[in-house]
Amino acid sequence: MRKRIVLTSGGLDSATLLFISQKEMGCDEVVALFFDYGQKSSQAERRAVRDLVCGSKLIEKDIADLFRESGSSLICTDKQITETRRMGNHTEYESKETEVEFRNGLMLAIAISLAMQLYPTEEVEIAYGAIRTREPYPDCSYDFVRYYNDLANLCSNGRVRIVAPFLAMGKDNIRDLAREYGVPTERTWSCYEGGNKPCGICPACLDRKIVEV
Repeated sequence: MRKRIVLTSGGLDSATLLFISQKEMGCDEVVALFFDYGQKSSQAERRAVRDLVCGSKLIEKDIADLFRESGSSLICTDKQITETRRMGNHTEYESKETEVEFRNGLMLAIAISLAMQLYPTEEVEIAYGAIRTREPYPDCSYDFVRYYNDLANLCSNGRVRIVAPFLAMGKDNIRDLAREYGVPTERTWSCYEGGNKPCGICPACLDRKIVEV
């Protein structure tokens, strides 16, 4: 039987993908894979993932050491993720250096290896919830998915493939899917900061406001 490993961060996109996978395939056929890569929000994300996994197997991997040299504001404690400035009667928000160097590439490579270890004779899909974004991140592109899918097929003799079903969708589309599949959005975590409450101004929080409409 076909298996699926879902890269799960605790955010709306990956939670929706996890719920859709569970309903389509059954919880026993789905593995949730969480990565702590040293992100400021790792503790909040981990709590959300553990709360959302709902019967599927959860695997947690600590890969923070691989990003010790990162310059990303999502990781570096001495860098602000979002800068604010007053423009007349309103406030503008500008995010800085939010890309984490080849993060999804490393995560997918690890997921490919795990798929081959866990299911040596079965077909496996590795799914991640990349969506259409305001910033052109290379690892949220069709080219990236195609190249990694070719790599997964080559290394697994055609048994493992990469899927990113939300690539053409925006946050509003994911919100609608979450409602359709009964995702408890109040239990997801979308903030890039590491506080006890969402900061309200980082890119993830601003996108979150679309969900709450």
